[in-house]
Amino acid sequence: WLKHNVDDSLLTTVSSLVEDETYTVRVLAFTSVGDGPLSDPIQVKTQQGVPGQPMNFRAEAKTETSIGLTWSPSRQESIVKYELYYKEGDLGKEVLKSFE
Repeated sequence: WLKHNVDDSLLTTVSSLVEDETYTVRVLAFTSVGDGPLSDPIQVKTQQGVPGQPMNFRAEAKTETSIGLTWSPSRQESIVKYELYYKEGDLGKEVLKSFE
């Protein structure tokens, strides 16, 4: 258990937690006489963050009209889909391809 002191406020924020992780939290009041009893524990899960950039992105010409692309997922494990953007030359129209 880690301790987070909160003066006499009824509201606080605990920061620097791990994303998409479940935490068990309890609170107690204390006076100059001593600590009161701990509350019943509650569980709360932090929000999932956005993924980082895919890693090890590589491209290789396969044929006269195709290229192969490979990458590794970012540290985020719950990827639901990828989107690939590409364009032909410097002035080509950007194309979006989405896949899961």
